[in-house]
Amino acid sequence: MTCTIGYIERILSGIERAFPGFRERIDLLLPGTPVTYNTFTRRHLGMVGGFPMRSLFAARGPLTGIPNLRLVGDSIFPGQSTAGVMLGALRVARDVQRSYPHRAVSPHFQSVSESPRP
Repeated sequence: MTCTIGYIERILSGIERAFPGFRERIDLLLPGTPVTYNTFTRRHLGMVGGFPMRSLFAARGPLTGIPNLRLVGDSIFPGQSTAGVMLGALRVARDVQRSYPHRAVSPHFQSVSESPRP
């Protein structure tokens, strides 16, 4: 557990450098390790990576069919890597922004090509 705590601290410190004030905004932190994945997802040896994407036309998207519920993770397109999961999370965040345009938008969710909103 001590190793996990040190790893979490390194991750949070890196995020905090990029997004000052991030730690204060955390309401709940549930870190995961391969043991956690094995326990809760029943994935062999806690492996991650989701389902192989064999076709862009057959890839699972974030919509669930349940209003206001979307999926993000390594089993959802583009998934299968840290970068893929982050891109999927940004995709969902933008979809939520389009669904609720009256809410304030953090500048961190704007793409590099977008200009800041007034």
